[in-house]
Amino acid sequence: MQLTDIPQEELEALYALCLEDPQWESEHVSMRPLRGLQAEVIKRNEEHVMRHDGGVMVNYIPRQVGKNQIAAELQRRHLFRNQCSDRMRTWIRTAPTHKPQIVNSKKRLRELMNIDTKWRIRHPIFEGQKLVREEGYIWKVGNASVEFLSSGPNANVVGATASECLDMDEAHKVRKEKFDEDFMPFTADQNSATLLWGVAADGLDTMAWYYNKNIEDGNEHLNVRLPCEIWMESNPVYAGHVNSRVKALGWDHPIIKTQYRLIPVAAEGRYLNEKQVSSLLSSDHERQRIPRPGTRYEALIDFAGGNEDFNPKGNIEGNEDTATDSTVVWIYEVSEILCANGIFPIVRIVDMLWSTGANLPAQEEAITAYLDKWYVQKITADAVGIGRQLSEKLELLYGPDIVNKYTANSTSVSEDLFDLQARLNYGAVKMFQNDSSPEWAEFERQCNWTKYASSDGKMKLVKPGPKKHIDMVKALTYLNQNKPAAGVQTIIRMDGVY
Repeated sequence: MQLTDIPQEELEALYALCLEDPQWESEHVSMRPLRGLQAEVIKRNEEHVMRHDGGVMVNYIPRQVGKNQIAAELQRRHLFRNQCSDRMRTWIRTAPTHKPQIVNSKKRLRELMNIDTKWRIRHPIFEGQKLVREEGYIWKVGNASVEFLSSGPNANVVGATASECLDMDEAHKVRKEKFDEDFMPFTADQNSATLLWGVAADGLDTMAWYYNKNIEDGNEHLNVRLPCEIWMESNPVYAGHVNSRVKALGWDHPIIKTQYRLIPVAAEGRYLNEKQVSSLLSSDHERQRIPRPGTRYEALIDFAGGNEDFNPKGNIEGNEDTATDSTVVWIYEVSEILCANGIFPIVRIVDMLWSTGANLPAQEEAITAYLDKWYVQKITADAVGIGRQLSEKLELLYGPDIVNKYTANSTSVSEDLFDLQARLNYGAVKMFQNDSSPEWAEFERQCNWTKYASSDGKMKLVKPGPKKHIDMVKALTYLNQNKPAAGVQTIIRMDGVY
């Protein structure tokens, strides 16, 4: 839309209409139509900001519905509304990381304002003004500014003032202590509004605390919670995206529950639920002691150190009644049959080796002989601590194309745990039938008592007691590292730009 030929009186009326109705402006002026509930979310947040009565508005918005566009529209509209103010009005936008989150926030705002290479604003309502940049993180139009700051754990932000609004992306990842101490003072001078954006987490995070506080104080109007089901009703393309994710992971998978349905998952609890354990242990194949000709076998190994006081002879056998951890080797075959989601192949566990307290030379000899017997084509071996030496020897024996020396970190561990849950949700991993062996009984116990803890969107396993081990379950989570199904890691990506 060209505004240069419109009489001043009509122009002022048009500006007023743009500020009153973001949906109309997006369709007739910006030419970037808002989708679904985006306009409603913008209006609710703007009303809160303009009241200047303090308070924290909590916005639970699911992944991939254009949350960054909503935030950028709010910032752009602030720059237009307050550019002629009699004092500087500052909107502070924060995110946990500079790259990609702050960078993407700047990019989205620049796109919405249609800024050219000389920083001239080509969005019609700004009438060709130039964006002023200061210190790289302050963007100004007249007396209105947007400042982009980090909310990461080591960010030094004390002293900034958000005279108009504190706008915090990924707020569920910001520790409440840091938020209250470092960020809340930003709004004190003008009793400005705070906007928190994110998804559900463990129910103990900053967003959850203020969401519950708003309810306790009778300020439910400050809580915006719009789960994916609501957005799916008005956007068939988004509905297709969510359905594809659910098909891959299952409706009750933690990622679907927290990032799409906006349901908190407890900060700790049982890792595998009863349905998942039942699916894992309900199978139609017996244990194999020798390989079948023409079958491809793969292995997963979690190493544990020796204990000569407990096992002085270095016997390769498991024992559950000790505080000593065990070495576990899983042998499985990958079926050509896909599970119900059409992604995961059926993985059949056919045998295992369980050893508690044996010295490292004894372990190395026994594991090498065991792997040779099964002619394994792919091995993921724990390469942390004790496992480093043994996994390096396996690599020398079998080569790097077969042996994956797995150096786990908090991110990869979390991905492994989510991956196994997704596979079990679709019955894609099957243990051999109960053969009355001590190792089968121990695996059943571990499946039922292994716990998890979550923090910052990542999951880890927790041992419930000194004599309650989790070695078998831990080793099974390495299945993700062997990648028996192409594309799984893309499917279960924890975080993305949204």
